[in-house]
Amino acid sequence: MTATLRFAQGEADHESIFRIRYDIYADEIGYKFPGADHAGRRLVEPFKRPTRLLMGEEGGQLVGTLQFNWGGECAFSEEEMNIYRLADFIPVVGAGGIIIFSRFMTRPSHRTGALPGDLLDEMYRFALQNNVRLLFCDCRPHLIGTYLRLGFRTYAKTYNDPVAGLLAPLVLVMD
Repeated sequence: MTATLRFAQGEADHESIFRIRYDIYADEIGYKFPGADHAGRRLVEPFKRPTRLLMGEEGGQLVGTLQFNWGGECAFSEEEMNIYRLADFIPVVGAGGIIIFSRFMTRPSHRTGALPGDLLDEMYRFALQNNVRLLFCDCRPHLIGTYLRLGFRTYAKTYNDPVAGLLAPLVLVMD
């Protein structure tokens, strides 16, 4: 069965995303997010700016998701500016030419199938339609090779995230 992709619309979709994040980040990986709702098995993050939430559903169940913030509709945080060295890139491509994506995950049953690539492809389509030139993300060191095969490149120093540990910033040049 092929997953159906769509952008989240409303509270019910957000709740599904909060639950899959808890399942993968808290249960599977063991991250200790401050403020996680262990009783409700939810990893809630308030969206303080426009955030695109892409969902992959199969058989009525959420099986994968990723989120991204596009500089064409929201300002980047000071933390993002520092981690990704955006001040070096914004004068060249403009804030609207940049997407930062994160929270890219699929259930274990869907990691070796088409879903991860389909989620990225849907984000790439959005990027191309909106003249985005650079996609930024970060990953744990053991995933760098996977992102390099997708065309991403390392370009900045790794940093230590208080929850995820060591992360490497990556960039993909769309053109």
